[in-house]
Amino acid sequence: MARSLRRSPSVSLRRLFVWRLILCAGFLSLAAVPMVGYGLPDSFPEIPVDGFTFVERGPMEVVISQVGEIQSADNELLVNDCEFSTRLVSLLPEGTWVEPGDIVAELDTSDLEPLARKREILVIQAEARFRQAKEDLEIQKLTNQSRLAEAQIAVRLAKLELEGYTSASHPQQLHKLQAAVALAEEAVARADDNHQFIKRMVTRGYRQRDDEENARLTLLKSQQSLQTAKDKLTLFEDFAHPRSIEKLTADYEESIRDLERVKNTNQSALLSREVSLRSRERSYRIYKDYLDRLNTSIAACTLRATRPGEVIHGTVSPYSSRKLEEGSSVRHLQTIAKLPNRELMDVHLRIHESKAQTLAVGQTTLLEVDAARDTTLRGRVKSITKVPLSGRYPNYELREYGVVVSVDLESVRSMTLAPGMTATAHILTNQRQSTLLAPMRSIVEVAGRTVAFVRSGDEILARDVEIGLTNENTIEILEGLEEGDEIVLKPRVTCAQRLLDIEARSLVKVDDWGWADWLGNSASETTTDLTAVN
Repeated sequence: MARSLRRSPSVSLRRLFVWRLILCAGFLSLAAVPMVGYGLPDSFPEIPVDGFTFVERGPMEVVISQVGEIQSADNELLVNDCEFSTRLVSLLPEGTWVEPGDIVAELDTSDLEPLARKREILVIQAEARFRQAKEDLEIQKLTNQSRLAEAQIAVRLAKLELEGYTSASHPQQLHKLQAAVALAEEAVARADDNHQFIKRMVTRGYRQRDDEENARLTLLKSQQSLQTAKDKLTLFEDFAHPRSIEKLTADYEESIRDLERVKNTNQSALLSREVSLRSRERSYRIYKDYLDRLNTSIAACTLRATRPGEVIHGTVSPYSSRKLEEGSSVRHLQTIAKLPNRELMDVHLRIHESKAQTLAVGQTTLLEVDAARDTTLRGRVKSITKVPLSGRYPNYELREYGVVVSVDLESVRSMTLAPGMTATAHILTNQRQSTLLAPMRSIVEVAGRTVAFVRSGDEILARDVEIGLTNENTIEILEGLEEGDEIVLKPRVTCAQRLLDIEARSLVKVDDWGWADWLGNSASETTTDLTAVN
């Protein structure tokens, strides 16, 4: 031993007791069996005379057998398109032959029809509000156009008034006032000349003092007129003209702002009308769609055949085999009935995930129908689900693959298949034309080795073998055995002691794991060399 692990005495004794108890049980299990000896050591029980078989060469097939249900590959499904909860009030008996247009089933509409009439009133009211909103929108558009046109005209008029004043009215008034000043100045000059002339004439005695006084008054009036004209010109240039310019400019700018206000007001009013229109349109559409759904559902409560065929009732649920009947509650999109095409038939299977890895589309299948035991049909694997399905009640934890096998038409002509029949499918997943074969139970695995017990003269030798394909009863031998070798048929029963010895010695070899310490004397007391067993 490379090393030994120290253990408490109580643990070592307990494990030694368990090991020896196992060895005793192996001896006692073979005590009552008739034995024949082959020169084996006394520590191994003898093997019964009929406990051997031979390695043979022959063909081998790996077949998966599974019971399934026959269904049509082309079903015309009559589906419940009624979106509301309802019940079956009439349903043709299963197996009834129907022609296109025949009523197959009718659903209860007693709750749907009054609801549809109420919805019609709501739809009419919603449609009236919708149309009113459309008219209000058109009126608002026209009103906006009028307000916008008025504001635009006001802007143009204000601009024209400003431009007319600056380019025409102002120059005209200024020229008029300047002319008045000039005329007044001329009048003052003439009045002054006249006054001077009359004054000289009075001095000479040609005119009287009253004439001089009149001339002076005329001069004064002319000077006052001149001053008034100058004041008017000054007032116009310093006050009237700037005021007019300011007012006209302000009026023009205000008209522009008023135009923007009108545009924003029009846009807001139009948006409000559009929102109101969309809201009422949406309400109308909702009421209308719901009414259409009601009417469609009411029409869908009468299910008619679309092609000739026999009526097959649907099931209460996908997980139940109970058929629908009159009075059953049905849900939306539930299959009420189907009209199968008997010229195209499939067999639906559920294969456990441990066997599904060997399946492939196109594999040959033999079918046995329970209703016709004497007839064997042929078919091929048509499809395999990509992901496993949950097991059926109560074994929900199982994982199974759905497999569909198509039935060959040529083999169906000799008999009539009906949907719902039970068939057993034998799927050929692999085969060998000629190979070495041994019974499944003659090959065992022990201590990580695949072993067969071979008779060699009076000895029984444990020989390592390499295996290939397996089925329920037979296993393919690739290496380790030859054709005609005589091997033990049930080594787990008749060679139990030898299996224990092989396992014990394999444990003794792994000293680094610490097994030898607790095996103790049990392993060392086995005196037969391992080469006698292997």
